[in-house]
Amino acid sequence: MSRLIPKVAIILLPLSISGLTQAATLDGKEVPIHHVSSDNCKECHQTIYKQWESSMHALSTALKDPIHGAIYRQTVGDPTQENVKHKASGKYPVCLQCHSPNAALDKTTKLDAKPAYSEGVNCVACHTLKRYKGLYDKDGKMHLGQSAYELSDRLQGVNGFLHEQGQAADKLRSQLDDEGELNPHLGRDNKGQPYMTEEDVQDIDLPMEANSTLQTSAACLGCHDKRNNSKGVALCETGDEYIEGKSQQNCQSCHMPDSPVSISSFPSSFNHVSPSKAPSIYSVTK
Repeated sequence: MSRLIPKVAIILLPLSISGLTQAATLDGKEVPIHHVSSDNCKECHQTIYKQWESSMHALSTALKDPIHGAIYRQTVGDPTQENVKHKASGKYPVCLQCHSPNAALDKTTKLDAKPAYSEGVNCVACHTLKRYKGLYDKDGKMHLGQSAYELSDRLQGVNGFLHEQGQAADKLRSQLDDEGELNPHLGRDNKGQPYMTEEDVQDIDLPMEANSTLQTSAACLGCHDKRNNSKGVALCETGDEYIEGKSQQNCQSCHMPDSPVSISSFPSSFNHVSPSKAPSIYSVTK
């Protein structure tokens, strides 16, 4: 029977770290979900992975982006060293909240310590965003990167899954077994019974729920709305520009247009290259 099972097993386990309760098992070890590398997604999501791999999301860290890297080394230090502080403030470098959000969750500055850190804005960095809380907190302090979001204990997806129950669930299990397909995002029914066999669940289990936030500009504004430097001068004002333009289109309609994907269950998905236009940036810097 043909099975699409990545070489690294992923299992959900209860774990509380950095506000997250979702964990994974990689090579027999329990780790937080934000330590899961995008390499674990590419076997099933080949087209999306190739798009992401060449995007500025994947190249966002000081290890891979020459422009950000030069600024980071000047204002912070070596991105391969631990416990590096922002030189002017003496605090943890806030730029990592957007440029390496998984590292920021662990408050680490050694970006080559884990693939999930050096991958920058990888799959789980976006697909655990539950709700956008807004640019400012109740005291008027600006949220930065993932701190602007409520993070979920499950993967978030535009489609998600409507889980069948009872006899319909049994029919779905039989159908999945006959087709020989393994879908790690199905989760469990209302009795807690997985849709896959227990053996398959031990190989890979990453339930996903539908979240329309990923279809809105709110998915982007946590990092791309507005950022000020230490003098209070805005480094970018994308959010203000978007509001002033009174556009009826969301960010994704231009920057992530629909494109075919390699999963038969879904006819299309957001294009994961367009947010960056990375080749044009690197052609200038080389």
